[in-house]
Amino acid sequence: MVTNLANQLGLKAVAEGIQKEEHTTILASLDCGCGQGFLFSPAVDAAAATTLIAAQPAIALSR
Repeated sequence: MVTNLANQLGLKAVAEGIQKEEHTTILASLDCGCGQGFLFSPAVDAAAATTLIAAQPAIALSR
């Protein structure tokens, strides 16, 4: 798995396209703690993304 390889190399794998809560459970079981997708936010432009990132702390996938 890509997540295993990333962890062995000391890297963080980032999952993209997370749309359902069940995806976070699967990713957490694969030791993938970083991700993005519509579950967290719809697509936004660069200015809105900067504001969104500054306003909210990171959300753990295992929430």
